Amino acid sequence: MRSLHRILFLGILVVLQAACGGKVVIDRDGQGGSDPIDQEPSDVCPSYCSAEVALGCFKEEAGCVSSCENSLGAVGSCAALLGAAYTCLGQNISPSSNCNKPPPPCTDEIEAFQTCVASAPCTSLGECHVSAGDCNCTNECGGALLESDCNTDTGGVCTCRFNGEVVGTCTPTTTAVCDNLVGCCAGLFAASH
Repeated sequence: MRSLHRILFLGILVVLQAACGGKVVIDRDGQGGSDPIDQEPSDVCPSYCSAEVALGCFKEEAGCVSSCENSLGAVGSCAALLGAAYTCLGQNISPSSNCNKPPPPCTDEIEAFQTCVASAPCTSLGECHVSAGDCNCTNECGGALLESDCNTDTGGVCTCRFNGEVVGTCTPTTTAVCDNLVGCCAGLFAASH
């Protein structure tokens, strides 16, 4: 079952590389401004994951928290926006929520994060193909095409393409290996436009 967590990953979840030990700055209203709230990933992820586990989107909180923190690190300069999205989701998930669709109050935060990574909001979760040792994902976001081709074996490498151009390679360090929005290619995509 795809969860809100997966949607954010594919469209906004808390990202991969800088999260462990870094700070995420989240604006009080999620719109930007001069009064940011400094939050560690260790503050953002547990509340988000607690809500996801309570809804049944994740089986256990520890795995969710680890994935959330890794995702915050992977998105590079978009980490604060992903943190804001996770915070919104954690505060707005209710028993009537759907694991496959984020709650309406979080649309702005999710679209802001997607725009940071992909240059425009994404209209779908994207398409991924996984086989033994390999995975590749494609997302179309407002005309921008994000592609990742990853070798999932130990020490694997992902080749990341933005609009057909290779923008770099990276080593996957999360369970969202090929996820273009929160996997290791996300920061490269964000820096490429």
